Amino acid sequence: MEEGNRIRVRWSGLLLFTGENFSLLLGLLFSVVIARLLDKAELGAWFLLGGLIVYFEIFEKAIPYWGKRDFARGFNIAKTSIISALLISVIPMCVYLTFAYLTADALAIPKDGLFLGAALIPTYYVRTAAESNVSARYPHKLSLRPVFFDLAKLLLILYLYIYGFVGVVATVIMANLLYVAYCLKILRRDFETGFNKRWLVKRLKQSWIPLQRSIITNIRKASDLVIVGVMSGVSQLASYGIALIFYNLMKSSKSLLNALYPHMLSKRGRINERELSSAIKFYYIFAIPMLVGIMLLADNFVELIFGSRYLKGVPSLIVLMPGAFLATMSLILDNIVRGAENVDESLDVSFRRLAKSGLWFVELRRYFSLAVFLIATLALVPVMGILGAAVVRAATNILSFVFSLAIYLRYFSAKPLLTGIPYTAAATIPMALFIILFNPVGFLPTGTAVVLGALIYFAVLLVIDKETRMLSRVVYRELRIKLLNR
Repeated sequence: MEEGNRIRVRWSGLLLFTGENFSLLLGLLFSVVIARLLDKAELGAWFLLGGLIVYFEIFEKAIPYWGKRDFARGFNIAKTSIISALLISVIPMCVYLTFAYLTADALAIPKDGLFLGAALIPTYYVRTAAESNVSARYPHKLSLRPVFFDLAKLLLILYLYIYGFVGVVATVIMANLLYVAYCLKILRRDFETGFNKRWLVKRLKQSWIPLQRSIITNIRKASDLVIVGVMSGVSQLASYGIALIFYNLMKSSKSLLNALYPHMLSKRGRINERELSSAIKFYYIFAIPMLVGIMLLADNFVELIFGSRYLKGVPSLIVLMPGAFLATMSLILDNIVRGAENVDESLDVSFRRLAKSGLWFVELRRYFSLAVFLIATLALVPVMGILGAAVVRAATNILSFVFSLAIYLRYFSAKPLLTGIPYTAAATIPMALFIILFNPVGFLPTGTAVVLGALIYFAVLLVIDKETRMLSRVVYRELRIKLLNR
C-alpha cells in the first residue's frame, strides 16, 4: 500500500483530483479536436458507438469488484483478476460482432469504425481490472493517468485524424492499451506466482452483486444516448453529448474521495465520524464551487470550447449539473457503506448473508431509478427533445441520492455530511457574485473570471475556516517534501 502500509486519504485524493482535472482538460481538448475534425453526424455517431459499447460492458466489473476489495485487504490476486477479466471479455466481444454484422446497414455509424469498435471491449475489461487493483493499494499512482492515456490520445489523433471516424476509434484503443501497460508495470511486483482458481470460482459464484449493478448502471448510462440518437437524430445527440461532457466533469470530483474506499477496507471498515467528516468536507471544498462555476459560465464554456453550434445543449447542461452533484454524492455514500461492510471477508460467505448485507442494499436503488429513467425518457424525449432527457436524468439522480442516504444512515449519522457545508457555501457566495457582476464575454475574460473566482473563494475559505488553513499547510509541507526533497 502507500507509505507505511497506509493509504493517506486526503493526500491521495488531492493528487487524484489534480490528475482527474488534468485528465478532463486533456479530454476536453480531445473532444474539441474531434468535434472540429468530424462533421456533426460523425460526432453523433461517435457518441452513439459509445452508447452501444456500454451494453457489452455488463460483465466488466464482475471480477474487478471483488478483486479490489480482496487486494486492498492484502490478498494477492492481481494477476488472477486481470487474466480472468480478459477471458470473460471474449463472449461479449463475439456477441457485439454478431450484433454489428446484423445491424450495420441500419445504424448511422460508419461500418469500418463499427467493427473496429469490437476491440474496445476486451481493452475496457482489462483496463478496469488493472486499474481496480492499482486503486486498491496505490491510488495516488493513478494520478498519472493523464500522461499515459489522455495525452497519448491527443498525440495519436494528430497522426490518425486523416482516417476520420476510424482514426478516432483506433486512437482510443491504442491510448487505453498504453494506460493498461502503465498499470501492469505498477502491479508487476504484486503478481502471484500461479493462477488462483479457487478465488476465481468463489468470487464468480458471488458475482451476482457486481453483475446486477453493472447491468442496471450500463443500461441507464447509455439509454438516453441511444433514445436521443434514435428519436431526435445524431445531430441533436451531439449537443446532448456535449452537455454530458460537463456532467461527467462534475462527477469526476468523486476522485477526491477515491482513496477513502480502499482505506476503509484496509482498516476492516473501522473509521470514526471525525475522520469521515474531514474526508467529506474535503470533497465539498472543491465540488461545491465547481458546481456553481460551471452553471454560471455554461454558455461561455460551451461556445468557447466547442463552438456556437452546440449552444442548444446549454439548457440541458444547466439542468444536469445539480443532478451530477447528487449522483456523485450517491456514489460516495455507497462506497462508504461498502467500505464499512466486512461480510465478504471469507470466500465462503453464503448467498443469504450477502443478500442481507450493505453490499446488496446499496444496489437496490438502481432498480427503481432505472425503471423511472427508461419510462420517463421514452415519454419526454419525443416532447421536449434533449432537455427532456436531461430533466429525467437529473430527477432520477435525486431519487438515487435519497435512497443512498437512507442506507448510509444505517451505518453512520448525518453529522459528517453536514459539517463542511456552511463554510464552503459561505465562501462560494462571493465567488458567484463576482462572476455574475463581472459577466465575462470572450476567452480572456472568461479565463480571468475562472482564476479570480477561484482565488476569491479560497481566500474567503482560508479566512473563515481553521481546518482549511491546516489542510493548506499539510499540502504545502507535502509538496515541499515531494518536489524539493526537504
